[in-house]
Amino acid sequence: MGARLEELATVDVTPEFERCPVPILYLRAKHDRLVLRDSSRKMQEVRPDMTVFTFDAPHLLLQTVPVQAWEAIAIFVESSCQEKAR
Repeated sequence: MGARLEELATVDVTPEFERCPVPILYLRAKHDRLVLRDSSRKMQEVRPDMTVFTFDAPHLLLQTVPVQAWEAIAIFVESSCQEKAR
C-alpha cells in the first residue's frame, strides 16, 4: 500500500483533468486517512464545476456506505442528464 501511495505522489495529470470534457463527481470520505482533504481542494481549484459529495465515513466509500454512495451517484447522473438536455 505504501508503494502505491508513493507512486501516486509522483503522477500529475492536472492538464488532462482540466480538459476532461465530461461532468466530474468526487465522492469524498470525511475520515479518509489515505486521500487527504487537501486533494479535493486542489481538484476543485482546477475544476470548480466538479460535484463533491462528502460522507461521514472512512476510505472505501462503496464498501462502507454503499447506499449513500449510490444515492449520490444517482443524483449526479440525473442532474448531469438534465443539464445535457437543456
